[in-house]
Parts: sequence; C-alpha cells; structure tokens
Amino acid sequence: TNQREAQELAERIRIQVAERTSRLKALPEGVTATLSVSQCLDSDSSITFIRRIEHLLEDGKHKKRNSVHVHK
Repeated sequence: TNQREAQELAERIRIQVAERTSRLKALPEGVTATLSVSQCLDSDSSITFIRRIEHLLEDGKHKKRNSVHVHK
C-alpha cells in the first residue's frame, strides 16, 4: 500500500466510524476518529516509526479532530 492509498483508506475508515456511530442513542453526536498515516522508511527502527506516528496523531488531535493527518 502506498501513502496515497493508505490516506484514502484512513479517510474511508473515518467516515464509516462517523456514519455508523451517528445512529447510537447513547452517543447522539456519534464518535469521531483522528487517524495518522506515514510510511516506514528503510532508516526507521520500529521505535522511530511509532514515535513519528504518535507525534503526528497528537499533533492532529490538537489541530483538528475527526481528520486524517499524513506525514510527508
């Protein structure tokens, strides 16, 4: 999967979460999802990659919830 395909998949997941949870009576506003997408580089260790994704996700939550954030 390339980065564009991963971003498209993450966006479809985000939309499906919102649509499917909007019908829950206990959660009238539904559930939102903030997702991050990045590619693991040859130079990445597993720790480096996970830290980059975590940072991207935290940054995304502060900037705009219910969205997809891509590391470029």
